[in-house]
Amino acid sequence: MSEYKHDLPYGILDVANLLGVNIRRKQFNGVYVDCLFCEDTRGKLFLNTILDSFHCNYCDARGGILRMYARRRNITRYEARCEIEERLHLQTRFTDYDYTANERKKAQQHTNSTLALDTDVHDTFTQLLGMLTLSDYHRRKLYERGLNDSQIDALGYRTVPRLSDCAVITNKLLALGLTVEGVPGFYQKKDGGWTLNVGNWSAGFLVPYRKLDGYIGGFQIRLDTPLKNKDDPPKKDGAKYIWLSSASKHMGVSSGSPVHFIGNPNASTVYVTEGALKSDIAHCLSGKTFVATAGANNVGKLDALFATLAGNGVKQIIEAEDMDKLTNKHVARGAAMIRAMANANGLESRSLTWNNYKGIDDWLLAQRNKRIMAAASAA
Repeated sequence: MSEYKHDLPYGILDVANLLGVNIRRKQFNGVYVDCLFCEDTRGKLFLNTILDSFHCNYCDARGGILRMYARRRNITRYEARCEIEERLHLQTRFTDYDYTANERKKAQQHTNSTLALDTDVHDTFTQLLGMLTLSDYHRRKLYERGLNDSQIDALGYRTVPRLSDCAVITNKLLALGLTVEGVPGFYQKKDGGWTLNVGNWSAGFLVPYRKLDGYIGGFQIRLDTPLKNKDDPPKKDGAKYIWLSSASKHMGVSSGSPVHFIGNPNASTVYVTEGALKSDIAHCLSGKTFVATAGANNVGKLDALFATLAGNGVKQIIEAEDMDKLTNKHVARGAAMIRAMANANGLESRSLTWNNYKGIDDWLLAQRNKRIMAAASAA
């Protein structure tokens, strides 16, 4: 049974309205809402109004209109269709969650670019990094995470530029003959010029995501101030990372959440964790080879990478996700998927655990500090 608009006389927002979703933010192609399934309240569930599909970036729930309603109501898809049509009366569409006329017009005028070639994206991003600097504040933050100056500079972390500098920087890139169309983060303004999609909300530093071949495929921004919703409890953590993306802008594009790789591509053992910054730090502290996904359940692209690594002579994958995998079923699910994909590609796999620290980078830094303290005491 198909669930798309040409087959059903209603869209995903009609059904979301019936389920009482809480919309957090809008994009040209959909909305982010609090998840109906894992009940996370950070707006991780994306309702795609073009494809009439849903996907939670936290618990990985996904599917179409009928699946969303059926799963939430614990009924069959046939029962879901009957119930939806009875409740909607098929007379009105898009009530509380309708876009305004201006938003609809803007969405109709919106066109995305096609993601540029890997070489073009890498060249533009490399030149961009050369035009940016890292603030003393951000450098001190990286010192605290265990990195030294040479490591920081080699890894390419840079402070996010000010909004007022973005058009100038973009014009310099264009003057060098570089591509910005199809490069994540860049978009075309109403006057035809190009710029970078940043603002006060994105203050922080850029963390490059490098592919197996060393090419930069995208950036995450480590935010100075985590993003929180105004009605979140005071103790609730906000989002610490966002992608440098222009998917919601005219002629913009998303990076597509590339997988990050750091270390020796021919190493016999490769560790897998969450987040490029975490994997960079763990690599620098241990000398081991690391792969990082953008999220605990964002592991789909590991399958192709594991196949390549197996061909390179890699023998073992060690899952090193954060220790909340022992208490959080969603993180545990992602960790299990990593091991399963490794095994499916002929690689041995096992899970790494440690005590008293959340991430492997935290644990490795603590071990280093203990060695330093012990050496100082013995001197």
